This record gives sequence, structure tokens and C-alpha cells, in this order.
Amino acid sequence: VRQLVSQAIAAGLLFKDVPTTSWAFTAVTDLSARGLVTGYEDGKFHPDNAVTRAEYAKLVCSALGVKPDIVTSDPFKDVTITHWAAGYIAAAVGKGWLTGYAGGVFKPDEPVSMAQALVVITRSQHWNDTATLPYTDVPSSYWARAFIEACFTRSIIKNPDPGIESGGKLSPDGHCTRAQACVLISRLLALKP
Repeated sequence: VRQLVSQAIAAGLLFKDVPTTSWAFTAVTDLSARGLVTGYEDGKFHPDNAVTRAEYAKLVCSALGVKPDIVTSDPFKDVTITHWAAGYIAAAVGKGWLTGYAGGVFKPDEPVSMAQALVVITRSQHWNDTATLPYTDVPSSYWARAFIEACFTRSIIKNPDPGIESGGKLSPDGHCTRAQACVLISRLLALKP
């Protein structure tokens, strides 16, 4: 795995705002080398920007080798067949990884929360592991606790985990950033044969 990571880093793009000292450097360059993420025209990656639901649908589908669906009708009221991510959204929803909201909307431009990002990973792998979580802000009654436990068991998230958690708090309802999404998906791909 270390050799593959070194090769990925060598092949990946280097972004002005993701220096080698960044906590997410290895993951961002890994996904860049795999062609899963790109930067912006300014040569930056903008690692602290929130990932939208549409972007995350594309990232997870692409990372797991799921091709976008051919869309012949609007998948949601707010995702028309001409939406840039319509095929990825339809594929992710079809697999049961993501769901829409009441009223037939998907909210493609809404930021993905950390909990939602972990739910998608857990659903994509059909995990049902349980664990005692170290995060003080994920009570036993939290809606996504079982999904978070599964990701913790598989080391998608850890404790300590600089950049993902802080002071024993996961902030599950907070926005998942581009850097965090790269780290989560890179760790998932490292588990795959």
C-alpha cells in the first residue's frame, strides 16, 4: 500500500493550497492521481470548501467504479436531465447510497454533512459493524450513529483524527470539506483489494 501511495503522490497534481505538510496531502494527491478529483482554474484545490451532495454523489460513484445512469427523465424536481451530475445522482440513489427529500427534491447544491458522507460510505459497503464511539457529540440516539460506528470500526474515521475530528468531537452535522471527503474516500479505497 505504501508503494502505491508513493506512486499516486508522484503522479498526482500538486495544488498551491495543499502543501506536503497538509494533513490531507496524501489523500488529495491519491485521488487526484486516480482522476477522481481536480482543482480549480486558479491552481488551487480549495480543501476547506464544503462538498455538495451532487459532487459527493459523483465522487463516490467514480471511486467505486459505478458509471452514471443514462437519465431520460428528471430524477428529481431540482435535478433535471441536463444537470451536470444527474447520472451520478440517479446511480447513487438507485444503489440506495443517497436519498432525496420530501417533495421530490434532492438539494444537489446543499453541502453534505460529515454524517451524510459516512452514511453513504457505509451503505455502499453494506457494513453493519458496531463500536463504542469516542465522539462526545454522537449520542446513542443520533440518527446516523450505526453508520458512524461502522465507519469507525473500519478506520474510515479514527480518534485521534486531525482534520476529521477535534477534541473528541466529530461534528456530524457540520459540512464535510473537500479535504475531508478525499481522506474518507482514500481510506475506503485503501480497504478495497
